[in-house]
Amino acid sequence: MLLSLDIKNVVLIEKIHLDFEDGLTVFTGETGAGKSILLDSLSLALGGRADTRLIRTGEESLSVSAVFSAKPGNPAIKLLQENAIDVTDNEIILRRTLNTAGKSRCFINDETVNAALMKEVGSFLLEIHGQFSSIGLLNESCHTDILDEFAGLTADVEKVGKLYNDWQDEEKKLKDTQTVLDNAAKEQDYLRYVADEIERLNPQEGEAGKLEEKCTLMANSEKTAENLQAALHYMSGGNGAVQGLIGASRSLEKILQYLPNNDSFKQAAESVENALAEAQEAEGMLSSFDLSFDAEELKVTQERLFALKDLARKHRVLPDELPEVLKGFRDKLHSLDEAEEQLELCRKKVDEAKKAFFDFAESLSEKRKKAATEMDKEVAKELPFLKLDKAVFKTVTDTDAENAYGKGIDRIYFKVATNKGMDFGALSKIASGGELSRFMLALKIVLANTPFPAALVFDEIDTGISGYASAAVGSRLKKLSAFTQVLIVTHSPQIAAVADTHFFVKKDVDNNKTYTNVDKLAFDERVDRIAEMFSGNEVTTEAKAAAKMLLEESYE
Repeated sequence: MLLSLDIKNVVLIEKIHLDFEDGLTVFTGETGAGKSILLDSLSLALGGRADTRLIRTGEESLSVSAVFSAKPGNPAIKLLQENAIDVTDNEIILRRTLNTAGKSRCFINDETVNAALMKEVGSFLLEIHGQFSSIGLLNESCHTDILDEFAGLTADVEKVGKLYNDWQDEEKKLKDTQTVLDNAAKEQDYLRYVADEIERLNPQEGEAGKLEEKCTLMANSEKTAENLQAALHYMSGGNGAVQGLIGASRSLEKILQYLPNNDSFKQAAESVENALAEAQEAEGMLSSFDLSFDAEELKVTQERLFALKDLARKHRVLPDELPEVLKGFRDKLHSLDEAEEQLELCRKKVDEAKKAFFDFAESLSEKRKKAATEMDKEVAKELPFLKLDKAVFKTVTDTDAENAYGKGIDRIYFKVATNKGMDFGALSKIASGGELSRFMLALKIVLANTPFPAALVFDEIDTGISGYASAAVGSRLKKLSAFTQVLIVTHSPQIAAVADTHFFVKKDVDNNKTYTNVDKLAFDERVDRIAEMFSGNEVTTEAKAAAKMLLEESYE
């Protein structure tokens, strides 16, 4: 409930402190006295729009502070704890300042917060409703929320929302994977063509160097053969190196026969032997060279080398890097195959998430249909008390699986027929202003048993309704105030008379300055003010008697 309200420098208010009690509180006063200023101030404290025109003339800034006592477990407490704001004894203080430069600051329990958080916290503590803004009655998008609140389906709605988001996330993953695959598929034919082209050539690492060497050898075969024969002649001819080394070796062997212990000759003999062995090996190698070839073989070798170089230039690599290029293309093709598998997996996850959502959404839909019947019955019980006994209120559940959204597969609409024989229609088209106010009040009474009803502020919802209907509205407001704190701005004496607390809003002039002040009225003062509401400025004896009678009846 709202415990207190402090207002400083808001329009005509210089400084006001108000303490509130549980039950039904009314604000009365002449038009223009400043009742709307109180509501504007409350709206500021709840995170509403900050307008510098609210700052009192001649002042640099305004401030508003509202103190609430929340029930244990109220979502506002949890929200504050999630934002690391301490709450002691369930007390929540919302404070707002605004200066002429347009700078606004928000505080909750003396911690600086943004207006969005203040507004969200405030929504769990107090609701301000005007004649045409009451609980979303004219906004059909809010009707589903109202039914869910009545049925206590908050947890179900949160779950179906999560399932819907999971489904949509999987749909997005599927779409993204499909996009990647589609883009890759455009290259698939090219990748396969290039990979096959390289594979047909079957390049080997180091092959190009060997082919170049072979081509060079074959291209210079005649000169090579001539010089090879000359080399063999010098190595193996009659006076060749091999024969000379053989002769030298034999001669040294003879010397060692008679000088066996001469180390110098031994070393010389070994060196000659080594030279002879290497010379013979070289001779064998030279003799083994086959320089015979034909022109066709040279042509084939050159074509192979040219093909490798041409393909390497095409891919801007060296010929020896072609095997790695082939591997890269094959890897990409393999990735495409894996993407197909991933796509199939994504489709499976989408189907699973979609089924989970619709299974739960259908279950939620059944609960809503059952709750809609119950709510219609409960609203119907309230309508006679509000002089709407000829009216019928109907909750329409439009279930459409094709238009699933974050709240399931249902759209809820409130329809009314205000007289027998009339067709049902939207509240905004069928109900008058006064009727709409009473339908709203009936719904609020039906919703009063929700776990954490916010305190309610009604701004002149009695507008457009007659005296007898005002009395009915007053009795139901009194009933509603048994469940949650109710504050109402009213011009109806019937409603003012049933209040537990009565504030009178007035304008005073001092030193050519106008001030709005608020007085809490005692019983006798209430009699006078309610009598004024009956008869105007000149209070008649009859009006005063009527006012006193109404008050005494409310006190019984």
